[in-house]
Amino acid sequence: MSERVETSDADWNGDAEALQQFRALVATVDGGVCRLDTDNRFVAVDDDFRELVGYERDELRSEHVSFVLPEADSERLEERLAERAATIDRRAEPFDLEATVRTGGGDSTPCELRIGPLTDDGELQGTIVVVRDVGERLRRRRRDRELEQYRAITEAASDVIVTVDGESTIRTINPAVEPVFGYEPDELVGESLTTLMPDGLADRHREALARYLDGGDRTLDWEYVELPGVRADGTEIPLAVSFSEVEYEGERYFTGIIRDVSEREARERELHRKERRYEAVFEDPNILVGLLEPDGTVLDINGTAMEYIDADLADVTGEPFWETPWWGEGDDVGGDVKRWTERAAAGEYVDFEADLTHSDGKQYTLNGYFRPVTDDDGDVVSIIVSDRDVTERREYERKLEERERQLSTLMDNVPGMVYRCRNERGWPMEFVSDACEALTGYESDALERGDVSWGEDVMLDEDRQKTYETIQQAADEVETFSVTYRIETAEGEWRWVRDYGRSVVDNDGDLVVEGIIADITERKERERELEQYRRIVETIDEGVYVLDGEGRFVTVNEAFTSMLGADRESLIGAHASVAFGEEQVSKGDDLQRELLAGETDVAELEERLLTDDEPIPVVSRFRPLEIDDDVGRVGVVRDITDRNRRKRELERYAEQLETLFDVLPVGVVVANADGEIVEANDVAQEIWGGDVFDADSVDEYARCPVRWADSGEPVAPEEMTPARVAAGEAVAEPDVVEIDAGDGTERIVELEGMPIRDEDGDVIRGVVTMSDITERIERERRLEELVERLEESNERLQQFAYAASHDLQEPLRMVSSYLQLIENRYGDDLDADGREFLEFAVDGAERMKAMIEGLLEYSRVDTRGDPLEPVALDAVLEEVLADLQFTIEEHDAEIRSEPLPRVDGDADQLRQLFQNLLDNAIEYSGDEPPQIEITAERRGDEWTVSVADEGIGLEVEDQERIFEVFQRLHSRDEHAGTGIGLALCERIVERHGGEIWVDAEPDEGATFSFTLPAADDAA
Repeated sequence: MSERVETSDADWNGDAEALQQFRALVATVDGGVCRLDTDNRFVAVDDDFRELVGYERDELRSEHVSFVLPEADSERLEERLAERAATIDRRAEPFDLEATVRTGGGDSTPCELRIGPLTDDGELQGTIVVVRDVGERLRRRRRDRELEQYRAITEAASDVIVTVDGESTIRTINPAVEPVFGYEPDELVGESLTTLMPDGLADRHREALARYLDGGDRTLDWEYVELPGVRADGTEIPLAVSFSEVEYEGERYFTGIIRDVSEREARERELHRKERRYEAVFEDPNILVGLLEPDGTVLDINGTAMEYIDADLADVTGEPFWETPWWGEGDDVGGDVKRWTERAAAGEYVDFEADLTHSDGKQYTLNGYFRPVTDDDGDVVSIIVSDRDVTERREYERKLEERERQLSTLMDNVPGMVYRCRNERGWPMEFVSDACEALTGYESDALERGDVSWGEDVMLDEDRQKTYETIQQAADEVETFSVTYRIETAEGEWRWVRDYGRSVVDNDGDLVVEGIIADITERKERERELEQYRRIVETIDEGVYVLDGEGRFVTVNEAFTSMLGADRESLIGAHASVAFGEEQVSKGDDLQRELLAGETDVAELEERLLTDDEPIPVVSRFRPLEIDDDVGRVGVVRDITDRNRRKRELERYAEQLETLFDVLPVGVVVANADGEIVEANDVAQEIWGGDVFDADSVDEYARCPVRWADSGEPVAPEEMTPARVAAGEAVAEPDVVEIDAGDGTERIVELEGMPIRDEDGDVIRGVVTMSDITERIERERRLEELVERLEESNERLQQFAYAASHDLQEPLRMVSSYLQLIENRYGDDLDADGREFLEFAVDGAERMKAMIEGLLEYSRVDTRGDPLEPVALDAVLEEVLADLQFTIEEHDAEIRSEPLPRVDGDADQLRQLFQNLLDNAIEYSGDEPPQIEITAERRGDEWTVSVADEGIGLEVEDQERIFEVFQRLHSRDEHAGTGIGLALCERIVERHGGEIWVDAEPDEGATFSFTLPAADDAA
């Protein structure tokens, strides 16, 4: 106590007991202690108080408490002591007061005062004050508040905030780590920071941290650095990282802020991509590009556009675009350019085409766009003008139109309708010639647009499947086809047509059909009558017979022979009386004469058919029939015996229904009058995707949900077609619905139905037919794409025109045959001119035959070729040389060849290729014996094969023309040939995906080179 409090007894006015209590208090309390007298002046202080206030005891003794307290705190202390003095009693309790203590050094220290009044017999003797320095607690509270604010900020931050120690161990990390790295914060606390780094970066991080902790050497910019990070799923992400170092309680810590910059990098990549795309477009040597202000002022023009005018970029920059030299003075398009610019400045996308004139007077055409460029607010900030010189395209289009005109002329002279369609069941047409209207009554555009479907609207349903199968078989065998079927014209008239053509693969790899359809109705009419007659004779259950003009059987059907109990052979040629008797035959003859004279309209007799057993009562109906130059009759005999009639009718009805049910190309469902489904054919099962037709009533129809195709609304069971038909409604206007088939696909189905009634008119059953029209709907949607493929169609039509030339062979054979007959029969009677004329005709026919055969061979390169497979060209050449042995020896030709490679090809066509080139080299060798050399050179995935000769050569301007059909450089007297050989070579090489060309000069020989794909096993 004496160490903390130094005071004399005098200070306590001789109160030793009070002094002793004061010293005991000083020794036990935590804080500085002082005693004030009744005037609030210092009487005694301990060492802790002295150190707190920074004054010595002598400086404090007798000083008023305001010496160390601010005025406001001193007044509050005196007020509180005065209040206590007024209510003083022996149980006066201490009270607390917060105040600021002024130290001798001029500092202010926040303190907590514990004030205890000293009383004696109820009189205030002074005050004991215990002073505690609460500055540290306030600082701790401030730190707590700051820490709470820090936690709130880190909890809300979108960036990852992490604190690690000197071992790189994560001490704290905020929730933002979950969306950025895929970890929960608790998963990472206590783990190494390298958990969030790629392996290579983790090692570098540990090394760099160790160097920094040892010597303060930084290897990275802590304020900002971009590094890769690793998510919990192992994917890397780009990060922006900043770190700072803090020291707490002697430990070193590092606090980092980590931001995911993936979106920023994506935006930067997109911006870079757009810049590169703009640069690529701007520097495109095939496009004229300009950049304008919205008011039309030129900002920049690319080099391609500058080549079109006699000016520098500086001359046009800053000028109104419509006043620049591109638009000329004589073309008068400047006003149009100004209007186009104004429309683009208003936000419109403007396309244009302008015919212009170069400074040298040469005409050219530009086609392009004025494209507005807008900012995020939609305001136009600039205009890009891009266009192309389409002069060559215009010329090509002109030539294409001329070619189309030629093809049109050819098609106008072809006996029938030329067409091209996709190889699908509906035969959607891509091209139809103008002969379509005369044949069908429909305009060709209607079929090309898909408004009219050849398969659905023109071709009769009964012939559709057979026609499809015939064409598919021909396509599989790479053969031409010829098929006869019926069509229905726009006026409802039925016609017979013959369709002959072929299937080819277009440039898109799709199989298409090309052909000619000719009207053979007149020729077919007779066949139809005969076919109708045959069907009557062979298919109906009633007896049928045909008598000639003498009353003898020409033909009978099986039913008639069954009635008589005789065989067909014994009846043919026999007189009708063996079946009907003389009297009945005579009655028939009389009735026939009455019919022919118009005296009666009824041709029916009740007769008895003579059999081996009892005669059979029959009704015989007949009509006259012209047979050659005579008149016979055709009759139908019906057994009117009730039992036999009913039996035959029931058997015929059941057989026909069963056959019809199985062979119909549509789905058929039969329901009872109460809605129970009693029958469904295989087609119906296929359409619905399984056996779902087991409903016992209309209510059970709900198990197969159906939606109206046009609205998507569900169809109630009682609204479904089978229910309505079973209720007696004839559904002639098809219901079109969507179903969920059993295989999981959605299908569109078209349904029709008719009720079946008994003799009283009551519905006993309902029959519903259904067709899957999903593909038809899809085809209709795709018909709009056909317009873009017209150019390709025209090219294919030209190829087909060549194929059609096979029809010329028959009349040509006839001409040749008759010329030969003339020569054989009358050759000796002709004079010299006549024989010469005959020789010209024969020679012309032979040349025509050779040309037609060449054309057919030319057109069949694609359709008759074998699949491409590895072929040894040495073997091919060896066979060709063997075939040409006589020609080689005749011309004393020398053919040299280096080893040739293996290629992917059609061996037969490659033999034709070599044979044509070698034959050509021999033919045009000139006066000297032919010298021919064959070489091959590998270039990447191709071999270039060359056939060089030392013959007469050819002019440069003829080097492309010789590959065209019928193009000859010499008269036939000079060199024989059809002019197709080299065109065929080009066609074969193109089919193999290669090219063929010739390098030649007059009298210097020629080298024909072509490329072929190398075989996979080629060295």
